[in-house]
Amino acid sequence: SISTRTKEDNTIIILDSISNLISIMKDYASGKTNSPEEAQKAMDKLLLGEPYMLSYDKQALIINVVPNFNMDDIGKMVSGTDAIQKIIDEAVKDYPEVKAGLTGMIPLGRDEMVYAQQSMNYTSLFAFITILILLILSFRMWIAPLFAILNLAVGLIWAIGLAAILVKSLNIMTSMVAVILIGLGIDFSIHIIAIFSESRSVGKPIDIAIEETFLKSGKGILTGGLTTCAAFFTMIISSSRGMREVGLVSSSGLLAILIVTFLFLPSLLVLRERRLEKKFAEGK
Repeated sequence: SISTRTKEDNTIIILDSISNLISIMKDYASGKTNSPEEAQKAMDKLLLGEPYMLSYDKQALIINVVPNFNMDDIGKMVSGTDAIQKIIDEAVKDYPEVKAGLTGMIPLGRDEMVYAQQSMNYTSLFAFITILILLILSFRMWIAPLFAILNLAVGLIWAIGLAAILVKSLNIMTSMVAVILIGLGIDFSIHIIAIFSESRSVGKPIDIAIEETFLKSGKGILTGGLTTCAAFFTMIISSSRGMREVGLVSSSGLLAILIVTFLFLPSLLVLRERRLEKKFAEGK
């Protein structure tokens, strides 16, 4: 019985092959054709099946392309899909009545990755602007919040460099790590700026203020940063490659921002204060 869609499809294919064979036999009988190739094609179609995946009305054709890589290889997935799309675009120029396109897991994965990266660029920019506004409103100053954002940007550049070394290419999940690092990494700068500004506001010298900043907040920042890195790093035991890469990129990226915060941000703050003192002394 024809109880399933698969059986229905197989029945239609067989009937179509028989109809095609009968048509060829009629052409032979009437003398319209005497090509043995046509007869051979008709028999092959009946015995072996249709060589092409055609729709019932013969208006649509599916070509199955099997890649030699999987979806975890983001670079090949994107470049391979783009290369095939370019070939299709060039081919349809000669046949304007033909419509051709790509579908399947690989093209869909490519589209998701490309659009995710594009949206993450806007999301990261929005996060930077929002954080900058909040810092300006909180500290009631411009320069220190700008230093915090600059420090965070340098840390993210380090993080991206480490990601390129460790995982080569980003997947959909690891591409979202940037926003996570922005939210977590700005905390380090906030603590340093807050304590340094407080020390300077009561008239303490620059060297004493920066020393006091590290004594009061350094241990807490270091402990918090390392424990968060360790928490992300535990994800590398996951059976999913995507989750392992998220853990590796997050932990290494946060560690990079932590190091940059200890090395770069204090230098900016000290440089600014010394220039202010120099201008104040020259003004006198």
